[in-house]
Amino acid sequence: AKKDIYPGYKEGRKKFDFDPKKGLLAALSNVIEFKIAKVKGYEAVDVIGSIVAQNPDKQCVVISSDKDL
Repeated sequence: AKKDIYPGYKEGRKKFDFDPKKGLLAALSNVIEFKIAKVKGYEAVDVIGSIVAQNPDKQCVVISSDKDL
């Protein structure tokens, strides 16, 4: 993981408390099918890249608030 290489990575950033039952995702769940993936120790871009690479025959739409995605 990135923190193993650089322990200060993203140090001081506010932790984001994600709840899929609130906000936009709750509203979207009535319209589209989606999955939520979390892998401890990895960033969203790493998980998203892995999922997309493992499913080349599927069309994927990524919705993220991540500024560097």
